[in-house]
Amino acid sequence: MTQNKISKVITGSAILVTLIITPWLNVDSMVIPKLIVLSFTAFLLLPEAFKFIVSNLRKTSLSINILQITVALILIQMTLVLFITEAPFEQQFFGKTGRGLGYISYFSLLVLILIASRVFDTSNIKVVSQGLFFSSLISAVYSILQFYGLDIFSWSSRTNGIIGTIGNPNFQSSFSGIAILSSVLYYSSKDIIRKIIGLGHSLVLLYAIYLCQSWQGYALVVISLALLIGYYLRLKKVLLFRLFSFFMLGTGTVVALGVLNIGPLSQILFKYSIESRTEMWRSSIRTIKDNPGFGIGLDSFGDYSLYYKDPKDISGVNEFTDNSHNYYLEFATTGGIVLLALNLALIVLTLYSFTKILRQKNNFDFISISLFSAWVCFIAQSLISPATLPILTWNYIISGAVIGLASNDQQIKFLNNQNSNKRLLDGLASKTIFLTVIIVIMYPYFNVDRLYLQASRTGNGILAIQVAQMYPESVLRYQRIGRELLESKLYDQALEVAKAASKFNPNSFSAWALIYVNPVTPAVDKEKAYIELKRVYPLNPELQP
Repeated sequence: MTQNKISKVITGSAILVTLIITPWLNVDSMVIPKLIVLSFTAFLLLPEAFKFIVSNLRKTSLSINILQITVALILIQMTLVLFITEAPFEQQFFGKTGRGLGYISYFSLLVLILIASRVFDTSNIKVVSQGLFFSSLISAVYSILQFYGLDIFSWSSRTNGIIGTIGNPNFQSSFSGIAILSSVLYYSSKDIIRKIIGLGHSLVLLYAIYLCQSWQGYALVVISLALLIGYYLRLKKVLLFRLFSFFMLGTGTVVALGVLNIGPLSQILFKYSIESRTEMWRSSIRTIKDNPGFGIGLDSFGDYSLYYKDPKDISGVNEFTDNSHNYYLEFATTGGIVLLALNLALIVLTLYSFTKILRQKNNFDFISISLFSAWVCFIAQSLISPATLPILTWNYIISGAVIGLASNDQQIKFLNNQNSNKRLLDGLASKTIFLTVIIVIMYPYFNVDRLYLQASRTGNGILAIQVAQMYPESVLRYQRIGRELLESKLYDQALEVAKAASKFNPNSFSAWALIYVNPVTPAVDKEKAYIELKRVYPLNPELQP
C-alpha cells in the first residue's frame, strides 16, 4: 500500500473504532467490535511495520529510533507480565470484559503508533483532524438522540442513559472535549458554509457535554480554549503570552488543589467522584509497593483492589473498582514501574515533538493546534479516568504522527503495485497470513460473547452454563451467569459455575461469594469460600468475626 492509502486506513480505522457498536450481536457490544477493528487494522499493517523497521533502522532520525526502541521494550515488558504474573492468561490477553485493555489492545496500538510515525507528513496530516471532527460529531449526535429517547437500541445502563458510542457519559463528555478544536479547520476557511459547519460542530459537542452532566468535558473545553488563545498570543504578542501563561498556571494550580479538597475552591470542586477516585489511587499505590517489578497482571486490578484497600477507606465511599482510574497508575499497577516509565517516555517524546513543530511555525497552524489540544486533553483526562479504546486509538495515532512530522525524516515510500508483481504478491501473501492469524485469535473472543447474548435472550440455562466455561473465560461473565442461575433457584448449576469461576481465577471475590451464598453449597466448600473471601478482601466488614 502507498503512504497516503495507509494514512487513510489508519484514520478510517480510528473512526470505526469510535463509532462501531454491535448490541444485536454481543453483550459487550461497546468493546468487542472496537477491539476487533483495532486488532485487524494492526495485523493488516504488520507487514509494512516490519519493512521499515528492518530495512530503515539506521536511516531514521533519533526520535524515530527512540520510538522504535521504546515500543520494543514495552512489548517485552508486557510479554513478561503476561507470563510471570498470576492473573489468568485470557484476562490479560483480551482484557477484562467491559474494558478490553489487555495485551492485544496495546500491541495493536503500538503497531499503529509505529506506522503513523512513518506515513503522516504535511500533505496528509489533515486527515487525522478531519477524522476526529467526523467521529466526534456522529458520536455526539447519537448521545443527544439517546437523551431524547430516540435510540434504536435498548441499552442497560446505570448512568443517565447517555453512553454515545464511547461507553458512558464521562467518556462521551471527555471525547467531545478532546475533539472540540478539530472544528478550527472549518472556522479558518474563507467559505461561509464551512464556517457554519465548524460552528455547528462546536455547538453539537457542547450540547452533548451539557446533556452528559459530566464536568470532565467542560474542563477539557477550557483547556482547549486556553491552548488556542495561548498559541495565538505566542505568535502575535509575546508579552501577553507570558502573562496569560502565568495566569493559566496559577488558575490551574488552584483548580487542581480544589479538586483534591485543598484550598479556597475545595468546597466547590471536591466531589463524591473525586473522593472515590482518591480511594482507588491509594489502593493502586499500595498495590504498586508490593508489586513494583511486573505489577499484578494486565487489566487485572479488579482481582486485587479489595486486597490492597486502605483501612481508612472502609468508612469512606468504599466503591469497588477494576481500574485505577488513572491512566498512569494503571500501567504501574498492572504492568510494573518499568511499564509506567516506558509509557511516560512515549509521552515525553510526543510533547518534545509537538513543541518542536509549534516553535517552527511562524503562522497560525490550525491542524497542529487542533491535534496538540486533543493530545493535551487526553493527558489531562487520563489523570482521573480509565482508558477507553476509542480515545486511546486517537491518542496513539496523533502521537505517532507528530513524532514522525517532527523527525524531519524522508518518509518511506511503501510498495507501489506498479513496481513489481512479485513484491505485490509477497505483500498480499504476508497480509493474508497475518489476517488469518488475527481471525483465529479473535473469533473465539467474539463467538463466546455472541453465544452468551443468545443464551440470555432465549433463557437457555444449559447454553449459559456451557458459555460460562468457554474460552476465553471471563470473571464478569462467570459472575453474571452464576448470579442469574442463583436468582432462578438453579442452585446446583449456579454452584457448578461458581466453582469453575474460582478455579479460573482464585483471586475473584465474586466467584467465592457465589459459592458462599449458595444454599446447597456443602459445609466444607462454604468454609473454604469464607477463608478465600477473607484472603481476597481482608477488611470486608461483613466477614468480620
